Amino acid sequence: LYARMYLAHVSCRVLPYNMKAVAGSLEDYVFSYREFGQKKIVRYASDAGISVAEYRFFHSFALDFLCYCSGTNDAISAKLFDRVLQRYTKHCNYVGVLSQILKNFDSAIWAEQTMDLVALVKESDASDYAG
Repeated sequence: LYARMYLAHVSCRVLPYNMKAVAGSLEDYVFSYREFGQKKIVRYASDAGISVAEYRFFHSFALDFLCYCSGTNDAISAKLFDRVLQRYTKHCNYVGVLSQILKNFDSAIWAEQTMDLVALVKESDASDYAG
């Protein structure tokens, strides 16, 4: 995850007006999130002496960066928000990821979907979420 984040960050420096790498990394993270709950990942975390909650916490910095870069770029944020939310619903469903998305995308983008988002929050997995 951090290697992908670093590559996305560097691509923004090389091509500052092309945010595709950051947007792609965010979509990829949300899509692949379901992999983090697999038994092998839980075992890797356990072998490293950390809990799943700590594992998710370490991800939060990278996720915050990706959401910030994607959500504050007017050229991509509105289109990307809907795509990311669709992937979130289908593949992720962890409230910690949703909170990062909502925190970093302009509320004007998602304000009209407030009731749908409330339902989405209620359906999301909030286990070990520290908020």
